[in-house]
Order: sequence, then structure tokens, then C-alpha cells
Amino acid sequence: MSDPFVSPYFGPWDPNIKRLAAAHPILFRNRPPRIWSDLASGWYSAVDQLCTRIETTLPADELPNLKFKQLKEKFGTLRIHIEYRGSYDSPTWNTVRALIDAAQEAADRSCQDCGAQAELRQHGGWYLTLCDQHFAERISK
Repeated sequence: MSDPFVSPYFGPWDPNIKRLAAAHPILFRNRPPRIWSDLASGWYSAVDQLCTRIETTLPADELPNLKFKQLKEKFGTLRIHIEYRGSYDSPTWNTVRALIDAAQEAADRSCQDCGAQAELRQHGGWYLTLCDQHFAERISK
């Protein structure tokens, strides 16, 4: 049986995605998200905490209705996409959406490299959420 964390097209998945799938098997179905994903190391704890909050807030019978679809950085911010087999007008989805928004907002203030206090910055045409130290390292290259 082939390893679901090795893509025939892209190679191995981001190790942070593999760690999340192992830590939260119901939300990830012991597999990577359906769409190629990567997760900056500094944002791992925000997504890990999101998963834990979902698992402890929702009734156990609702958890199989959720699955991570994609995790990524876009324009220097964390994007979290989750599939939900249920009504998007339901209290369950409203709760999940609020938890996702809180996790993304936490990541907006966290360095994508280390997790320290950070801000969105622009360098060389790229948007990055970095602390002072990691921003200084990037601009010195």
C-alpha cells in the first residue's frame, strides 16, 4: 500500500501536515487534505489548537462531517478550507467558521517562521507575516 503522504506528482507532503493528520485523525481521516497543502512552522500551533477546539466543542457525531480540504499561505496570511457535509446555515457550521476565523486571526499576528509576535510585511513583491528577527534575515539575503 502506498503512503498517502507521498504524492506521485509533488513528492512528500509537508511534515507539519503529516503531524496534524496524526494528531487529529478524525478531522484528517489519517490522510492529507484533498488539495495540496503546506503549513508554515510558525502557524502549526494555531491550526493544531483549531483542531483541538473543534474536537472539544462539537458533538462527537458531528466530527465525521468535517474534513480539512486545504491549508495554505496566501498573500502572507493563513487560509484554512474545510469541507462540511451538512447545512452551511447550521449552528454547527457557524461554530466551525468562528473557530476558523479565530485561528486565522491568531496566525495573522504570528510569525510564519517561528510563531512569535509578528506583522504582515512586504518584501521583494511578496507578502509575509514575520517577526522583526525573521524579517531582518529575509531582507539581508
